[in-house]
Amino acid sequence: YPLNVDLKGKNVLIVDDITDTGESMQVTVEYVKSLSPSEVRTASLRHIKTSKFKPDYFGEEMDWKWVIFPWNFTEDMCNIVPKVCARLSVSPDENVDVKQIRKELKQFYTIDTTEETVAEILQELKRRNIIQGNTKK
Repeated sequence: YPLNVDLKGKNVLIVDDITDTGESMQVTVEYVKSLSPSEVRTASLRHIKTSKFKPDYFGEEMDWKWVIFPWNFTEDMCNIVPKVCARLSVSPDENVDVKQIRKELKQFYTIDTTEETVAEILQELKRRNIIQGNTKK
């Protein structure tokens, strides 16, 4: 998304929640620099040690692990739940067992959530036309 603001001569701080691969931060920095700011600095809440980009400031440096931020919970769960279904050798299009999915999320992803939340994620996957099936509680 093009930034429609005059940054010429300005000091700019680019902030992200996590530098995982570092690619999005690098692309952003290059784009912002093309707008002729005086200075560009970067910050991240969490920085993964193996990232290709190291921000100027970060809250925590850590080894790679999947981090689910509250503002991205639904999106992340919509990526993880189909993987859990594959692990269970069940198509998410079939009649999936919410209790079993919840158990797998806790055991293999250390995500402790409610059956209601799992059912909501399955409904969201249906809404997005990612799955078709029914849900068992």
